[in-house]
Amino acid sequence: MAAVVDIAARHGLLGISDDSWQRFAFDGHRYQPVGAFADRWPHIVMVMRLSKCYALASWRMGFVLAPPPVIDALEDRLQWEAVCCGVVPQSAAAAALTGLRDCLDKALPISGEAPPRVRRHRRDRPPRARET
Repeated sequence: MAAVVDIAARHGLLGISDDSWQRFAFDGHRYQPVGAFADRWPHIVMVMRLSKCYALASWRMGFVLAPPPVIDALEDRLQWEAVCCGVVPQSAAAAALTGLRDCLDKALPISGEAPPRVRRHRRDRPPRARET
């Protein structure tokens, strides 16, 4: 991740990271938020969709962490597309982000060994065909 941030800094690019998959780091890999490298390059955008980590897929909820100019541009562009979010999805999102996380942490730890269901699926998957 540090190498990607360094490339963005070297070329003056905006780095965008989809952190929605943070709870799906298995087999010894660790989740590393791109925001941890903001001291190297402040032009980083972190997108978080609640559908992946909190099972709120049908409500299309999420948030963005970004420098103020990026947030202002997103607000100008998206403000009228996000006005129809009902009170129930908003309440569910607030509860997911601020409530107890015990059951979520047991089901999908931030890193570590894949849950048994995921391990079984990987083992049952046929090997990939090689290109020649």
